This record gives sequence, structure tokens and C-alpha cells, in this order.
Amino acid sequence: MNKKMLLLAIVVVISIFGYFIYKVSFSNSDYKWSGHNHEWEAKYEISRNSAKNMYSGTLNWIGDVDKEKTLFIYHIDTFFDGKKVDSSEINSDYHKNLPFAEFHQNVEKDTKIKIIIFGEIGEKGFTEELSLSRGE
Repeated sequence: MNKKMLLLAIVVVISIFGYFIYKVSFSNSDYKWSGHNHEWEAKYEISRNSAKNMYSGTLNWIGDVDKEKTLFIYHIDTFFDGKKVDSSEINSDYHKNLPFAEFHQNVEKDTKIKIIIFGEIGEKGFTEELSLSRGE
């Protein structure tokens, strides 16, 4: 019985230790970018760890509720250091936690990230550019 309790205690300690290592490595703001303006809020960060880190972004509408009712998003283009790396097809009138640029990619700490949102409000087309900064 004592061996089973000791084994259980070791498993619990290892699990707790592993959890704290995970939290410390992923709470590092060096690998989180965010940006916002008067209508949009975006975040880009490590979403899960595997052989290579998986990064993904989310976009949220934070603007006028009346405009939101007629808002439609076609796609979101993502740029790293001025080079287009992704075009995420959205085609949705839903405006919360819209995913963009979800892929395995080694992203350096000093990478400049910019997104361009394409869509329409009412029947008028628009493009909105949003720069994301590290650790905001």
C-alpha cells in the first residue's frame, strides 16, 4: 500500500511540476502580439505546442453595435515583416473570435505583424489595416 501511495505522490508532483513549466513558458509575452483601434481588436499568439509551435490569431469587432448588424467579413490577410504569409477566408457575418493565420511557423520575437481585414458594412466595401505589437 505504501508503494502505491508513493507512486501516486510522485505522479502528482511530476504533473504539477509539468504544469508550472508549461505556464511559465507560455505566459511569456515575447510571443504574444496584440493590436486594436476604435473598431477592431486582434491577438496573435502560441495556441498550442507540438514539435513546432502552433500560432493563431483572433479578431473581434469592438465598434458600433449598429454597424455590426450589417458587417460582413470576406477575408483577413496576414503579413510578417511586410511579407504576406496568409489569407484566411472568413465569409461570415459573425464578428467574435474570427480566426486568422493559424499554422505552424517559427515566429521571431521581433516580427512585425500586420493584418488587413476585407469586408463590407451595409453594401459598402471596406479594408481596415491593423498593426499588432508584441507584449501589449
